[in-house]
Amino acid sequence: MLTKTGFLLALFSVSLCLKAQKAFEGRIVFDVEYVSFPEGMEGVEQSLPQQMTMIVKGQNVRISQQSILAGELLQIHRAGVDTIFQIFHFMDSHVLIAEPIDNKSVKYRVVEKDKEKIIAGIETHEMYLQSGTGQHFAAWVDKKYQNPMKYELRGLNYLPLEYSLVKNGIILKLTAREVKHEPIDLTYFILPDNIVRISGSDLQRIMN
Repeated sequence: MLTKTGFLLALFSVSLCLKAQKAFEGRIVFDVEYVSFPEGMEGVEQSLPQQMTMIVKGQNVRISQQSILAGELLQIHRAGVDTIFQIFHFMDSHVLIAEPIDNKSVKYRVVEKDKEKIIAGIETHEMYLQSGTGQHFAAWVDKKYQNPMKYELRGLNYLPLEYSLVKNGIILKLTAREVKHEPIDLTYFILPDNIVRISGSDLQRIMN
């Protein structure tokens, strides 16, 4: 049985661990691997982004990808704002879709494993993530830093350097190839002017 003193020591240790985590600031370049596609979509990976660059300042995140089909795809999340902003080129215009985080967010149960491996020159630790919908995968994290993508990987506290996601039925794995610590200006997270705002339902109607 855990004594009162033991419980307090354990709680103190957890508190120290959380305080030791720092907010990440810099750039991470990920390679994108497409693990599986829904039936009928096989072979389209060459038209999809092969790399992703994530610019981070604490909980401010800007994700940039290049797609043969749509050109540059941007995703911006600003600290304290419960919305994901997606920006891309469509029908000769730059358009923006604002999507509430609740529509994207999946809560994961996280179990720490014993394995370690080096990714982009950094020692990472394995975490097992499982959602209530049955999705599960391994994530490899840098435990020195906080997870800047808590809006997308809810329940994971550490900076992921390798992880998997399911997007529109496509399973993809992202692995960091370069991690660069550098000062990041907040202007990276400002939405551009002269942009057309549309809703996701409007986009679906146009495309259909």
